[in-house]
Amino acid sequence: MNRPLQPPDSLHLEAAHGWLELGNPIEADVELDKITPQLRSHPDVLKVRWEVYVEARKWDAALDIASATIQLAPDDPLGWVNRSYVLHELKRLASWQPPAEAWAARWSSDRRPPASSGRRRRGRPRRTGPASRAGDAWTRLR
Repeated sequence: MNRPLQPPDSLHLEAAHGWLELGNPIEADVELDKITPQLRSHPDVLKVRWEVYVEARKWDAALDIASATIQLAPDDPLGWVNRSYVLHELKRLASWQPPAEAWAARWSSDRRPPASSGRRRRGRPRRTGPASRAGDAWTRLR
């Protein structure tokens, strides 16, 4: 697990967030460049750097950052989502397939969300709504 950034690096990261919220990815990038070089590969820094590149529509650079995030934290779904988003924007999502072994190991049966059995619990009303339907859908997919 990575330790949180300490000042002044944490302050530069917060400033980069602020610049992004103001819609200025160029200044956000300048703030990220002020972070200590050894800490620029910190997952929190990479997440903001990815946002900078997406805002600037630098898709190839954003893809590199998302791939680096996956390498550093393969169990963090954000890296996978970010890479999928960039591949979609590059019109390359349909051609990308994750390695089957890695995918199977990452999402093995012991890590699946609990599925709804569809049985009624004693004394409790049956759950309805999107959450229970999602559980039922997951059961059907297995």
